[in-house]
Amino acid sequence: RLEIIINNTECAFDTKECEDLQEMLKTNTSLQYLKIGDNILSDLTAEHIAAGLVHNHSLKKLDISSNNITSVGATSIFRALVSNTTLESLDISGNKLQST
Repeated sequence: RLEIIINNTECAFDTKECEDLQEMLKTNTSLQYLKIGDNILSDLTAEHIAAGLVHNHSLKKLDISSNNITSVGATSIFRALVSNTTLESLDISGNKLQST
């Protein structure tokens, strides 16, 4: 079981890092847990995560809690889950979500 934890580092991903994260999610077949909570990830990062999740078949748990993701980024993630059948747990608590 492969896990990646980048937690409470106040990390913000630039465009290149977002693209790398997306590609890693698309192609990695052993990552089961990704925790990148308590950072300063944005909707752009969420959109790249969503694009990677569409093609991912190994990730079971994703924690993107306590970031700067709004309803826009969360919607991208939710749409990706329509085609992703392996993700079992998603934590998006503590973000800047608002009901519309």
